[in-house]
Amino acid sequence: MDTDLENNRNHLLPTASKLIHPAGYLTNPPPTGRPVRIFVHGVFDLFHTGHLQFLEVAKNIFLETYVIVGVTTDSDTLRVKGPTVINATDRAAIVKGCKFVDEVIANCEPVLTMEFMDKYCIDYFAHADTMDSPGWQDPYRQIKEDGRFLVIPRIKDWGSTTEIISQIIKNQDDYLLRQLKNGATLADMQVSWLKLQWIKIRRHLKRA
Repeated sequence: MDTDLENNRNHLLPTASKLIHPAGYLTNPPPTGRPVRIFVHGVFDLFHTGHLQFLEVAKNIFLETYVIVGVTTDSDTLRVKGPTVINATDRAAIVKGCKFVDEVIANCEPVLTMEFMDKYCIDYFAHADTMDSPGWQDPYRQIKEDGRFLVIPRIKDWGSTTEIISQIIKNQDDYLLRQLKNGATLADMQVSWLKLQWIKIRRHLKRA
């Protein structure tokens, strides 16, 4: 493992005696004598190192853990965040292949409830801390009140799906020409011949 990633992981791992509590709440001590059941919930579109490192921290946060990951549906994600690049079935399959994941719940409900937590015998929901703000109520308040919210701090360098998509859009001319070189057609990408000529002119002007 890369030294910087190892240092980040070690920095994030709270011990059983030094949990990071959500603001204004206390997290329950972990159970003993069995693996700690940890739930992670998300879209996991364009699975990247940020996803991988978060799941690694969740898996290693206690000596013995069982990590369950809920992957949201396409329709729920579209309503809340916008369209995904990868469909829900494939997103769940990719997450299932991660060595830090023990179980995947595909097409998971978008709202996490106490009934869901009890159904899957979840000890902790792992997430970056959240809090109320004007016009927005913390959706995890009840889980925090029950002592089952496990804080994993945000690390800026972890990256995000949003950053990946932004990078593609920023360099869309290069990627479009790359796709053509690799056999894709203008029709495949729904790009007009006129747009292609404009891209070529723009690239020529940049080089001039």
